[in-house]
Amino acid sequence: YQYMWRALAALVGVPDLKASAMADTLENANMPLDYDSSLARLLHESPELMVARSHIAFEELSLKRERREPIPNITVRGAVGYNAEAKQTVADAQVSIPLPLWNRNQGNIRMVQADLQRAIAEVRRIELSLQSRLAQEFNKYQNSLSHAQIYQKENLPNAKQAYEIYLDQYKKRRIGWDEVVRMH
Repeated sequence: YQYMWRALAALVGVPDLKASAMADTLENANMPLDYDSSLARLLHESPELMVARSHIAFEELSLKRERREPIPNITVRGAVGYNAEAKQTVADAQVSIPLPLWNRNQGNIRMVQADLQRAIAEVRRIELSLQSRLAQEFNKYQNSLSHAQIYQKENLPNAKQAYEIYLDQYKKRRIGWDEVVRMH
């Protein structure tokens, strides 16, 4: 009981849920779950997919950054010194701008593109994994729903009818009360 309660608490996302008695009827006011709508909701709300999609966003930003890297920065440098031989003060000024003729950051751009493709593939892998797990759990749900419907439509009316017969037999003093209680 404790194991099942903890599993239920984890399933509904409330780990501190206190164990208590549960009472309800077998009749469900809601319609049975639909596989397609359940899958759509799962793919929209899954934390696993949200994390994987955030990796895609990160890789897209990294790709933008790497594509801007070949744009050079202008470097300005100045220096002042003293020439002891000529006994004069000298100044030096440099302005440089690297020209990316051969190195246009292609290696890093390709690496980030590969990481982006890997992140996109990971999202697809997680979607397929979620779909597979949902198919298994949905199969269990449909089997349980079928069992509950059979129980509700056939077993309960038969059991109620048998109980009423036993109760009638008890009233006619043909059987003992213990038989009625057993049937109940």
